[in-house]
Amino acid sequence: MEASNIENISSDDNQGTDKRKVQPVVNQTKKKKAKTMDSNRKGRSRVWEDFDKFSDDEGEKKAKCKHCLKIFAADPTRNGTSALNRHIISCEKHPEKLKGQTNIFLKKNDDVGAGPSGEVKSWKFCAKTSRKAIAEMSSCIDRIRNAIRYIRISPKRLELFKRCAKVSNIESKALLCLDCPTRWNSTYEMLIRAEKFEKAFEEYDLEESNYRNDLGTNDVPTTTDWHYARRFAKSLEKFKQITVRASSSTNVVVNLFFKDVMEIDNHLRDLKGSSDLISRVTGSKMQEKFEKYWKHESDMNKLLYFAAILDPRQKFRVLKSGYTIVCTSEKKEKNKEGDIDKMVDVILKNINGAFELLFQEYKLIYDSEISNKTTENEENVQVFSEGDGDFFAKFQSSGGFSSYNNKSELQKYLEDKEEGWYPSFDILQWWKSSSSRYPILSKMAKDIFAIPVSSVASESAFSTGGRVIDAYRSSLSAPVVEALICTQDWIRKSRKDITSMEELTSFDDIGKGYLVIESFSNTDEVEALRKRMDQLLDGFDCSSSASIFSTKNQQKTSDDYFYESAEKISFFFEEKAFDDDGKLKQPKQLSINKVGHALHDHDPVFKKVSCSDKMSGILHSLGYKRPVIIQSMYIFKQPGIGGEVVPHQDNSFLYTDPPTCTGLWLALEDATIVNGCLWAIPGSHKDGLVRRFIRDDNGVHFDKPSPTYDQKDFVPVEVKAGSLVIIHGDLIHQSFENQSSKSRHAYSLHVVDTHGCKWAADNWIRRKVDPEPLYAS
Repeated sequence: MEASNIENISSDDNQGTDKRKVQPVVNQTKKKKAKTMDSNRKGRSRVWEDFDKFSDDEGEKKAKCKHCLKIFAADPTRNGTSALNRHIISCEKHPEKLKGQTNIFLKKNDDVGAGPSGEVKSWKFCAKTSRKAIAEMSSCIDRIRNAIRYIRISPKRLELFKRCAKVSNIESKALLCLDCPTRWNSTYEMLIRAEKFEKAFEEYDLEESNYRNDLGTNDVPTTTDWHYARRFAKSLEKFKQITVRASSSTNVVVNLFFKDVMEIDNHLRDLKGSSDLISRVTGSKMQEKFEKYWKHESDMNKLLYFAAILDPRQKFRVLKSGYTIVCTSEKKEKNKEGDIDKMVDVILKNINGAFELLFQEYKLIYDSEISNKTTENEENVQVFSEGDGDFFAKFQSSGGFSSYNNKSELQKYLEDKEEGWYPSFDILQWWKSSSSRYPILSKMAKDIFAIPVSSVASESAFSTGGRVIDAYRSSLSAPVVEALICTQDWIRKSRKDITSMEELTSFDDIGKGYLVIESFSNTDEVEALRKRMDQLLDGFDCSSSASIFSTKNQQKTSDDYFYESAEKISFFFEEKAFDDDGKLKQPKQLSINKVGHALHDHDPVFKKVSCSDKMSGILHSLGYKRPVIIQSMYIFKQPGIGGEVVPHQDNSFLYTDPPTCTGLWLALEDATIVNGCLWAIPGSHKDGLVRRFIRDDNGVHFDKPSPTYDQKDFVPVEVKAGSLVIIHGDLIHQSFENQSSKSRHAYSLHVVDTHGCKWAADNWIRRKVDPEPLYAS
């Protein structure tokens, strides 16, 4: 649907609802229909009016645009004219480019609601109009989302897209990212990034012939889609800003929440009154949902009012201003009768009454404590009198202080002048320094400001922000859940956030092919995994199995025990663990190479970590739609005998079409150059998959010989315990023998996407039962 159609749907659908009509007049030059060229009619397509044929130095037949001089392949036996036709439409220098644009303008009509100066007045639109506009807007966003998913799913497609962005002179460190469709702030992030690359998408369409075929001709983003996306993103920008501010867990934000609610309300009213249909429809739908929670002052938790009052910059002034605007708007929109000042006074009187009750409760608790401190201070102050003629004594007896001292602490605070708004204002420091002046109120502020404005996204099954109730916590009572959410920041030490979406996308798009997230797991989580593995080892009878694992001789060491480990918890020894007589040289705890490959399925401790919200959030940010953990391994890298892991790519062993494997490598001990940390060739993932590890009737083998890699290209990936290393499936990485006296334990997961991807039947892992996805979106 072109841009004109959205505006035009109001004309027919509003009959009987409003006699006024605004009818856009559309002037659009029809696009030329290109005829296909077959072998008997070479050169007769009308597309050749805009192209010159020639042969390059290598004899390849080419076509050059007469307007922008861009060159295309034009071999009649291999290339059609579809790409040339598409280029004519998008060519910026084509003489009919401006003529072919859709021009929308309003024809003035004195009897359809135009004002005296010709402006278009506010007009109503019916529910059918709204539904149509919302459906079209959703379709626009879906087309952009599907195009992003198509490009991000393959490293080769991403590489081509980056070249297209470079050709289009687009410079941006933050490339494409996918959203969670139920969360508007992530949709805003997706659109605001993608709209910068509109020209790159057009270029990609010209360069990649399968793009339009795979998505469908009508499902490729159009100019109109990008136009709507920008307008929609602009509508969401305010919500993004407020969400980021309100979601802070390290600063006091509860005192600003009432102001944020008023900003949202004002923004929604502006959208509803916009001349833009998309904004009007968006604002109307959001206003309906907003009013379910915030329509009346009684709907809001009174602590949010109290927090605003205890902000010395706001007090009652911000409440009065906010509700004056709300009451004025409602009176205008719903033709309500009544004095606005009286309506606001009633609201403020109710809030003030509740605040005074809370103040009296605190006074009962702390008054005696504060009085004792005051008495002690007064005893240390000596007042010297010079007899009955003393001026100060007479001043006191005449009630010189009575006018101020007779007022309560609350009255003094509210009557004192508000503080100014300036960036460096520290509200906690202000109350600390004012505690002697307002002792009771400072106690209230201490408790109320500790409340985080925390949200639990019930529509989402995961969140990198961590504020989500999972299946375990949902069985807890509401008070316990509230306590856990509100106190989590108080009891844990400050650490770096999991990561930002930009960091995650950069690891794949423009980064090195791996990303280190420090402090992903805390000490307790790391110790829980190590302790559980000690228990598993204690219960393992090594006399029943002595399977050896080696990446250097994997074809020889693979047997039925290895194959069956895909769905079990199996134990594999180091090559150097046995002597010539086949006996262990040292205890089994120091001889095991790894345990795998289904810890995530069969052990509750490892499953909890593997299927956690944090892991799901990482995968969602990477664009996974239906991720499946295909294998898990606990790797020991034993001191002195820890075996070498030769250069390899994870996609070689766990192949999907297209390739989607990602490694999640969690360090359970510090990994250094000394004890055998990971080494990788930065950027090697951009070269694609080199070879595959195949299982057939003859066992397992690689389909190609191993390439030779220059060790100078590898760099060490040294990390602290608790760090997570995200590894692209095509990244070349390795680790050397551990010849030190320290082990290097790690827990490794490999994940593939099962949405639109096919698991290769000749992979070494052949499960009898398909694994359950972590989530599906």
